[in-house]
Amino acid sequence: MLSIFKKTVPSPPDLSGLATDMHSHLIPGIDDGSPDVETSIALIRGLTALGYKKFIATPHILWDIYK
Repeated sequence: MLSIFKKTVPSPPDLSGLATDMHSHLIPGIDDGSPDVETSIALIRGLTALGYKKFIATPHILWDIYK
């Protein structure tokens, strides 16, 4: 049967135009982000492979916890 609808696998999105991740949880052990340095490094490498060049760390800090 001839099908005019071909199944195609979508390409991963090109995020290189963004260049900056403006909401990163890369600081280990601070919030619900990276649990350790090794994971932070792996996350940074993965984001770099997607085309990110800058990261803005934005941890969710509860001031009462750190008094």
